[in-house]
Amino acid sequence: MSNPNPLHQKETEWHGEVYFIETGGIPPDDPAFAEHERASKGRPWTAALGFDFDGTIDEAPAFFTELTRTWTGPIYCVTYREDAAKVAADVEKIGLRNVEVVLVNSFAEKADVIKRLNIKVFFDDMDEVLMHIPADVIVFKIRNAGNYCFETQKWLYSSRTGKQK
Repeated sequence: MSNPNPLHQKETEWHGEVYFIETGGIPPDDPAFAEHERASKGRPWTAALGFDFDGTIDEAPAFFTELTRTWTGPIYCVTYREDAAKVAADVEKIGLRNVEVVLVNSFAEKADVIKRLNIKVFFDDMDEVLMHIPADVIVFKIRNAGNYCFETQKWLYSSRTGKQK
């Protein structure tokens, strides 16, 4: 049976429901898979996952739905909004599962929450947030019209959040 997961590019035999998350996408027929299994002793990775809502989840709802369906650790939506019930309703409407909503009032507070909740993987679309996140967190920047010019194919940033080599 081939892998039904659209996020996994290579066709391969299915080996457990969430191997692509547990192994960082290593297919079971890859020699690195055996090394991962030896190192983890078959335990799934249970790191906490976090993401912003606006400009992040809504840019790729199918991706985040699949990610929350298969993630084995705690999941948090850490977002800069005022209405927790509205965010929870939006999360449910998209189909995200097992997500705890955490509201923050500033970019710095978002970084503090990420540290306090021990989130180790975080998705956001704003450099102003990502620059405050602790170095031990894997960050993914979501591309959208607010941070990328599709016409010129260049990232948009300020002198505060980026520099050229």
